[in-house]
Amino acid sequence: VPLSGSERAALPALVEQARALQRAEPKPAPPPSLAIPPGVDLEFVEVFLEEARGELATIQEHLAGWRRNLADRQAPTTLRRAFHTLKGSGRVVGATVIGDFAAGFENLLNHILNGTLAATPAVADLIGAAADALDPLEPLVGDASAVSGDAMATLNRLTARAEALLQEPLAEAAPAPVQPVAAAPPVEAAPIAAGLP
Repeated sequence: VPLSGSERAALPALVEQARALQRAEPKPAPPPSLAIPPGVDLEFVEVFLEEARGELATIQEHLAGWRRNLADRQAPTTLRRAFHTLKGSGRVVGATVIGDFAAGFENLLNHILNGTLAATPAVADLIGAAADALDPLEPLVGDASAVSGDAMATLNRLTARAEALLQEPLAEAAPAPVQPVAAAPPVEAAPIAAGLP
């Protein structure tokens, strides 16, 4: 259908408006499940979430190996580093629930590494439960007022379990059985040669 005179006259202004809309990059709205704290850029939160997913994958990967060999020192070091990253990055973007929760498990792993807490299957299971509680991450972004009551209850329960483990006395390793030592035959002293100064 051909344009009429007035339509044709309005066409340059409409073309300019369309070009202006193409040049303007609208900020995407946060997904409905994200509670972005005031003053925090959505892009930073998205980068944090991507990094945090990688850290959770690292935790799951190294946790499996640690469960097979609790004497391994490298696995809890890697696990501690992942929780440390979640703590720091979470706090930077205002995901304080994630940051504070991760701090508790970083502390738990610090005690494993410094020898004040024994590495046990119960500790490994608790670390696994903590990682599971952080997945999915999105509903946990923000402060405690932005997170559901059920999610907060789960995180608080796991944090309390970690704190309880830290209050337990370090289990002493069972002493190795003493093996009797065979008596050595008596040694006779060699005679001293006469005339030596």
